[in-house]
Amino acid sequence: MTEQVIAPPVTAPRFKDIRPTFTPEQEKAYKSLSKEEKKRLREQGLMWGLIAADAAPGGTQRLLQIFLDAANEGLLDGTAASQAALQQRIKQSAWGRKYTDTQEAFLLLKYNYPEEYDKLMNGTNVTINGKQQRVGGWVDWVKSTGRALGAEIPDAQAIELAESINMNGMTTQQAEKVMLGFVDFEQADLLGKAGVAQDSINNYARQFGLKLTPQQSQTYIKDYLFGNVQLSDVLDTFRRDAAKKYTNFSDRILAGETVQDVVAPYKEMAAQLLETSDINDEDNLILDALTGKTAEGNAKYSSLADFKRAVKADPRWQRTNNARDEYFNVGQRVLRDFGFLG
Repeated sequence: MTEQVIAPPVTAPRFKDIRPTFTPEQEKAYKSLSKEEKKRLREQGLMWGLIAADAAPGGTQRLLQIFLDAANEGLLDGTAASQAALQQRIKQSAWGRKYTDTQEAFLLLKYNYPEEYDKLMNGTNVTINGKQQRVGGWVDWVKSTGRALGAEIPDAQAIELAESINMNGMTTQQAEKVMLGFVDFEQADLLGKAGVAQDSINNYARQFGLKLTPQQSQTYIKDYLFGNVQLSDVLDTFRRDAAKKYTNFSDRILAGETVQDVVAPYKEMAAQLLETSDINDEDNLILDALTGKTAEGNAKYSSLADFKRAVKADPRWQRTNNARDEYFNVGQRVLRDFGFLG
């Protein structure tokens, strides 16, 4: 059995079409960057907003120059070593010594450059190939990511979260964990990533003949979404629990089969003989096959032939066409044996 695929995270906003106001020299230096370097520069998130703000009238333009110089020295190649060197350069610069803390940098953007802050939070309209298009901001990302996770985040909370994500320099994974706090796990049918996890976990439980309480289901879903366990861990737990519960097939269950795998031929035979599709894991016949024991402590039915006899001993068998046909055929045979029929 393979794990069900969980929906990938929504991509954070890159502001790829928001451009700072460059000096002619900076514009020339920016155009000299490779396509990959420009992409990495624009993906700096809060830092790109600060670069734009610092390059605006009234700004020092120092931050942008740090990045342009770093690009010339190959520090925008995406490697961990280059990223560390770039961060160190920013910290040691005049700009960095003043705003070494991410929170201070964010507050600088929010209160000193409100227009750039608004772009960062709420996006902006830009002209691309002669057409007006909207570039989304962090509030949009929070709301869309929340929906992808299964949470509907109100506007006021989305703004607070967007600011907190940037102010505290959260990674996407850290931000998602915060947003998961807005999922109403008590809902019967969860949505988004939470819903996929719910379906996966409940499906695994059904395959192993286990009934989860709402509280148990919620715990497994939360543990998975918050990264405390993998789906494979949940599967292993269900397998062990099923082996303890359905002792007649514990060896097969632990060897890799599910309860549904091992009980399928028994359910099929019972349904066929009793002429019904209403045979489930809670049917006494099926429970007997899974857990029933003889006086000696052995499995009650050592073969499907034994189980077939048990099905025919069930009162429901007497009301089937199968039973009437069998009784009629037996009666015909008896009459022939005694010479009453030719």
